[in-house]
Amino acid sequence: MKRLIGIIFVLCVLMSSFGIAYAKDYEDITSESVREATDIISDMGIITGYDDDTFRKDNNITRAEFAVIVARMIRLNENSERERTYYYDVPSDHWAAGSINQLSQIGIVSGYGEGIFGVDKNVTIQEAYKILLSMLGYGPVAESEGGYPEGYIKNALSSGLNDNIPAGSTDNLTRGQAAVLVYNALDINLWTQNAQGKIEKSNTTFAEKYWNIIKVKGTVTEVPGTTLYGSNSFMKYIGIGDYHYETDLDISPELLGKYVVAYYEDIDSGRVLYIHEKTTKTKELVIAAENIDNVTADGAIQYWSSKSSKKTEKIDPKAHVIYNGIAVSEYKFSDFDIDYGSIRFLQTSGSGKYDIVFIDTYYDMHVSSIDTNNYTVYSTLGGSLKIEESDFERLVIRDTDGRELTFNDIAADDVLSVRLSGNVYAQITVCRNVVSGIMGTIGYDGDETIVSIDDERYKVYKPYGESFRNSFKAGSTITAYFDAQGNLVYCKSGDTGRDPIGYIVKGWIDESGEDLILKLFTYEGEMKELKVSPKAKLDGEQYSSSDRIFRELSENDYSVDRQLIVYKLNSSGEISYIDTVKQGAKENEYTLSVSMPLASYRIKANGALGGKGYIKGTTNMVCVPADEDIAKSSDSDYEIRPASSIMTNVYRSLETYKLAPKIGYESIVVMKGGKSNGIGELDQCAIVKKVRETVTPDGDITKSIEYVSPSGEFEKIVDPDSLPVIGSIEKGDLIRIGLNSADMIDTVEFVIRNGWKPTMGSGYFYDSLNSVDVEQKYTYGYAAEKEGSILRISYDGTNKWDEVANITSCIIYNTDNGDITFGSINDILTAEDVGDACDNVFIQWHYSDILCCVIYK
Repeated sequence: MKRLIGIIFVLCVLMSSFGIAYAKDYEDITSESVREATDIISDMGIITGYDDDTFRKDNNITRAEFAVIVARMIRLNENSERERTYYYDVPSDHWAAGSINQLSQIGIVSGYGEGIFGVDKNVTIQEAYKILLSMLGYGPVAESEGGYPEGYIKNALSSGLNDNIPAGSTDNLTRGQAAVLVYNALDINLWTQNAQGKIEKSNTTFAEKYWNIIKVKGTVTEVPGTTLYGSNSFMKYIGIGDYHYETDLDISPELLGKYVVAYYEDIDSGRVLYIHEKTTKTKELVIAAENIDNVTADGAIQYWSSKSSKKTEKIDPKAHVIYNGIAVSEYKFSDFDIDYGSIRFLQTSGSGKYDIVFIDTYYDMHVSSIDTNNYTVYSTLGGSLKIEESDFERLVIRDTDGRELTFNDIAADDVLSVRLSGNVYAQITVCRNVVSGIMGTIGYDGDETIVSIDDERYKVYKPYGESFRNSFKAGSTITAYFDAQGNLVYCKSGDTGRDPIGYIVKGWIDESGEDLILKLFTYEGEMKELKVSPKAKLDGEQYSSSDRIFRELSENDYSVDRQLIVYKLNSSGEISYIDTVKQGAKENEYTLSVSMPLASYRIKANGALGGKGYIKGTTNMVCVPADEDIAKSSDSDYEIRPASSIMTNVYRSLETYKLAPKIGYESIVVMKGGKSNGIGELDQCAIVKKVRETVTPDGDITKSIEYVSPSGEFEKIVDPDSLPVIGSIEKGDLIRIGLNSADMIDTVEFVIRNGWKPTMGSGYFYDSLNSVDVEQKYTYGYAAEKEGSILRISYDGTNKWDEVANITSCIIYNTDNGDITFGSINDILTAEDVGDACDNVFIQWHYSDILCCVIYK
């Protein structure tokens, strides 16, 4: 039972995919009518707020200020007509001179006589009526019905100009009232003079004539990426009622289902320029995931509205459901029983039922390591996530302050809150909230684990709860990592539970000839240069000089051996103790030793390592270059990766170590080389289109291969070290390739050499590194006959067919002229159609799925 009641929140940073589409909320406005007016006219630039996010709605407006507002309404140039002088108190250098002069020239404003305008005098509501109605063309009508003020008050009432303004008021006009009047004026029809010189009301509103915009009201049915009825692209569209508009505004997904007032351009595109959400029109309920107690089989959500009060909300079976920003047509009531996020209900139809439901949910990852070549992050809790823009219609990465990030901004120890909607939309929030301290008590609240750190209480992310309870005890010094909502996602021990581990990259005696310097790649993924204390112990033995330690660490007198060590630092930051895999006479059994010597081991998905040991997927491996590559390696060739990243049944060059005599899982793993990814189980065959001589970024001569696969046309450079192994490649060769971490080809398997005549029939592929069956097979035969998208394939060219395949797309290879194109089943010539001149067909299968189809003409 979820009884830990927190703040009911809309996931503003984590769950908001775009900026809000409407103007800022001024802190001093609570009235809906004033808020609606200020939202629109602020965006139009007619009356704007102040830098402190206030509108100061109760401040009076002077006649000069109101003249500028009206000039902006009819889009006059405020700097024109400054040189002319209409009034003694409006000199040419007065800030409002241009607006006052032009409005006076066209008869919209006038002074008090004797050349006085009264620039600093407050304008009254009745004066504002007269000025605005004159601007709207109502002057002659108002004058005929009593003049000022009666005729103008009467027309203000009949036209709707004074809606939401106290009737008959003679008070001074405030900024809030001015905003309402200006907003009302937008939709009032103008009085104009017809061809016969008669004054009559037109069908054109003020907004249409001066701003070329039209008002629309209704429920938002579409935002970028989602409609109430399905998903679309993330183009800048908004649906209001039954109509669909373009927009350049940043539309919040939270507008979906809300009632809005908007103005759109009166052109073919119907582009929405200004928008306001009418909050009083839509009933809304938000339930935080932590407060959901139960979801019944008939769709009732039972939730805690307070610490002691539980309520029930029935899900309307006909409701539109939006899951993580994308509409879903089919769902189960169990989808509503979420652990993290919130459920938001909207009531828009007036039926008394909530007819739109938004499910916003996410999961967390604590980043253990990152594969920048494959855009993949690995989680300390297990699993991985590929974060490449091409895999999603829209990908958004932000930090907790809302700043947009890229994949390259993600670092180890970040916590990622991941919100996914299939391959349509992904939003990732990067959190770097870290707390270090003394762990106090561990408690429970239903299925929640609660921990105190330095007397502050935190909830533990559920998937981590059991592991956390088994790993840490009260009194431990810990470093905790949190998600954007304050859940503890992962912890590291802050105690000196083990000495630091490092891999020696290089060692040398410095220019003084006295100090030994070791360049170490640490188990934390850092490259450090550390001085070795002349009094340091090596494998329990005390030596007299740095030079002696240097020689003990070296097989020769020229260089320190590249090897894994455990070390200690003194208070000066110098290495004071080094433990290698050699067993010193004064060392006990609890020292570093090799568990499995360096060899080629295959790691199964369950962690089985060559039948001789096991490693955990969360075990971090020290990855270093192969010995033959050390000379030309750089610091970037060293990395820390979780073992889960290579549990793919592929052989790797590994060595494992233990720190204690009894060992279950291997303690430390060093992978040498290991950069090759080999040919994967799902890698598609490809036809070579062109081979070129080229050079690598390091200046090494090599080749590049341009090839065509079902995924498209690509060109990759061959790793120069792999050239002798790969051999010659020609245009028309059908191959499978493997890429290393530098995105270079280092493995090639020839499937059909250009000009070969393969044996007709079926066979099996084998993994390029393992030599084990990877559930791939191939078929090569004659195109016998086709029906719809079904192709029947014959092994012997007779009317009898041996296999069938559902062909949706294929690569066409014309062996006469060498053309390589993409095609469909319609391009295939069968024996039924042309007899012996039929096409040959190659198909690459993974179980029953077709990975690649090539038609040989």
